[in-house]
Amino acid sequence: MYPWYCPNTGTPVPGGFSYEQAAYLLSRLAETNKEIIGFDLVEVAPGDDDWDGNVGARMLFHMCGVFAKSQKMKVGQKIKFNR
Repeated sequence: MYPWYCPNTGTPVPGGFSYEQAAYLLSRLAETNKEIIGFDLVEVAPGDDDWDGNVGARMLFHMCGVFAKSQKMKVGQKIKFNR
């Protein structure tokens, strides 16, 4: 993502995705019917305020929704983990 979305990241990427672009790409991925087996959110670093944490939490929330959609889950349905 652009550095101003998470200014405290240890690895800013010039020309990275905007929040909206990343969310759009994840949503399109969920529509492909490919099996999503996991996801990771990295480089959300603490700063002087809650800005980075808020952006990270919003992206994580969206990623969980994409994962649930890819699993064809219904609202309120509990996740069953295979162990």
